[in-house]
Amino acid sequence: MFINIKIVQVILLINENLRHIFYFFIYTAFFSIISLLGFWKILPLVCHIILAALFFLLPFYYIYLHKNKFKYINNRNVIIWLEEKNFSNINPLTSLFDKPINENLDGIKWKLHLKKSYNYSKKIKYFFPKININLEDPLKTRFLFLFFLVIAFFWSAKNDKIFTNIYSVLNFKTKNVIENNITSSKIWLVPPRYTEIMQKEIFIDSESSSKEDNIKIPINSELKVKIQSKSQKLNFVTGKNKNYFEETEKNNFELYYKIIDNQNFIIKNDDKVIKRIYFEVIPDKFPSIDFDSEPEIVGNSIKFITNASDDYRVRKVLASILRPTEFKHFNDKTINFDLEFETNENPRKIKNYFYQDLSAHIWAGHSSKLVISAIDDLNQITKIEMKIKIPSKEFINKSAKTVLLIRKEIALRKIDLKKAENSLKFIIKKDSESLKNRVIYKKYEDVLSTFSKLKETPLNYSHILYDDLWQLSLLLEERENFVVKRELEKIEKLFFDSLKRKDTDEIIANTTELKQKIERLIKMRNENNYQDQHLKKSNEELQDRFEELNEEIKDLLNIGSKEKLNEKILQMKELTDTLRNPKKIDKEKMLKQAQKQNLINKLSELLNEQEIIMQESFNLASNRGMFEQSSQGSGGKSPKEKQDSLRNSLGNIMREISSSENEIPQELGRADRAMRQASRDLENGKPDRASNAQGRASEMIQRAMNSMVANLDSKKQDVYRSGNQQDRSTSNPSFTDSKNTTTDGSSSGGTIDVPAKYKEQEAKKIVRELYTRYKNAERNTKEKKYIRRLLDWY
Repeated sequence: MFINIKIVQVILLINENLRHIFYFFIYTAFFSIISLLGFWKILPLVCHIILAALFFLLPFYYIYLHKNKFKYINNRNVIIWLEEKNFSNINPLTSLFDKPINENLDGIKWKLHLKKSYNYSKKIKYFFPKININLEDPLKTRFLFLFFLVIAFFWSAKNDKIFTNIYSVLNFKTKNVIENNITSSKIWLVPPRYTEIMQKEIFIDSESSSKEDNIKIPINSELKVKIQSKSQKLNFVTGKNKNYFEETEKNNFELYYKIIDNQNFIIKNDDKVIKRIYFEVIPDKFPSIDFDSEPEIVGNSIKFITNASDDYRVRKVLASILRPTEFKHFNDKTINFDLEFETNENPRKIKNYFYQDLSAHIWAGHSSKLVISAIDDLNQITKIEMKIKIPSKEFINKSAKTVLLIRKEIALRKIDLKKAENSLKFIIKKDSESLKNRVIYKKYEDVLSTFSKLKETPLNYSHILYDDLWQLSLLLEERENFVVKRELEKIEKLFFDSLKRKDTDEIIANTTELKQKIERLIKMRNENNYQDQHLKKSNEELQDRFEELNEEIKDLLNIGSKEKLNEKILQMKELTDTLRNPKKIDKEKMLKQAQKQNLINKLSELLNEQEIIMQESFNLASNRGMFEQSSQGSGGKSPKEKQDSLRNSLGNIMREISSSENEIPQELGRADRAMRQASRDLENGKPDRASNAQGRASEMIQRAMNSMVANLDSKKQDVYRSGNQQDRSTSNPSFTDSKNTTTDGSSSGGTIDVPAKYKEQEAKKIVRELYTRYKNAERNTKEKKYIRRLLDWY
């Protein structure tokens, strides 16, 4: 009760003296603003002393003038105010402090009076007065002063001048600025733009020239100085060098100075020091770069992802393929590619995606070195290197192979130009059918025209001769497919360019056209190989995958991370490359893969049956009394018989795996032993122990399935062979598969990838539904945030 009365008293006091409090607030805010902004530093000494004295004496003078207008509210007045708010004809709080006048007063009645007053006092509601400052400040100027006070505080804090500026109110030393005839000065540091560090202002201290500022700055920061002074002897000293300021106009001096190392910087008026600064240059670290995914050969292309980072900004990431030793006579030393990255990403840490078809290059098929360089704004370079074999395309047509061989021998200087031209004429004349194709004939004429203009072997890989011979070999190989593929390449480029720009209308138009070109190419391919069912199946799978990727990219364009979008675009590039350069199907390996898939399906069924039997064993253990009599002589098989049958089935599957020349997973052997233990436990009437053994068997079968599925995925690339590419593990030992596959788990929480296709389709349906709901304009922000979190999780 006492605390509440005191609170009411304080509020009443504020209300009664609100005008005086408001005036003091405005005065204090104004004084704080000018002090934080360094107003006292620029004043001459006399003005400083007079104004400071006035500011300090003014509040006391105001109090003296209005001393009779200040009001005080005592406790009794507060109590009366509260009683009036609660009651109309009684005053219980005041009665508690009453004292009897008559000494002969009946004590019992007096106690009853006090008790009644006390009971009434407990019912009192404590009303708190409202402070209506608008009565004193109808124009709301308080908010304006508060705004400027916050700005002044922020500005002084940013420049580390809060305490210096406040202290300057009482600092009456002779002014350094005035002594040196400086009317105004402005010094500021401008860090390089790529650092994204804000400019910093430096002040010439008005009270002292002996103080030295220690400032840390990035290398190549620029110091800008502008001074107005009547002195003609302004100079600056850096190390042992003394230089004079440049006078741009009368009494106006300027300086632009770049700082590249640690140094003292002193501004002087003749020999008298005005300002001392020590600049400590922050070393610029070298950028770092590593592979997010190791380089791998996909068809005729090289694919990899890199992560680059720098303390300020990664300016560029460059991929270079060095000249093979066989071509050391060439003028070109490298093939260079600027790796693209999003300009609005964090410039300190970027991810780059590389996918490039190099089969058309004259160096294709030769060993080289891949060098990835990260470069910052100071041209500091960090490199990572890896040995590679530049992928090449395998040709079937004999004429195409011979043309390609002539091209290679010209580049290696194994054959002179005249002999190469005659060999080409002989090949084309021999393949007379090819000349009936107008496109081939036109390209052949172009090649002969190029030969006629050459006097010596071209030693640049970009020379038109090498390009024309490549185009001619492709025409001889692909014939009628050549034009369709070139059209597909053009629309691909337009499609990927529109994705970078996120131009929705262009993306829709290019997607439709790209889909038509793909369908046309697949149709021609199927017509030319109408008896090849494996090729037709492969084409259908590629077409379906294109549709899926296209939908995923559309969804990610609307809402999704840039990283996931770039990954999908990389997958799309890989897919379209596969469509343009179909991979030969190894039918023998495909048959083995089908057998392995069949075995995995059988293990999946076996796992389901094992879990059913395990549930029966668990029920048997839980309700042993109910099943003891009914289990014998019942029409169906007992759990023990079912377990034995299941173990025989597992044995058959293991024999099938062995006969298919595949290694039997060790987990299946452990599953067989667990099943044998479960059979013994069931026979001995211990269903609880049997269910534990059956759980172990389920877990081992599951692990074996995961191992086989992982092995099946890693072998899928061997089913389709592109060009003369062999198994990656033998042909290119420097490339490694970076995937890690989970091979452990339990029946309740493990990873089963069968049937993965169905689960993937269901997941995609859920994602599409979430995207549709997110785009619904009627949904509120809270729902959209929740859907966004779900999409990020997916």
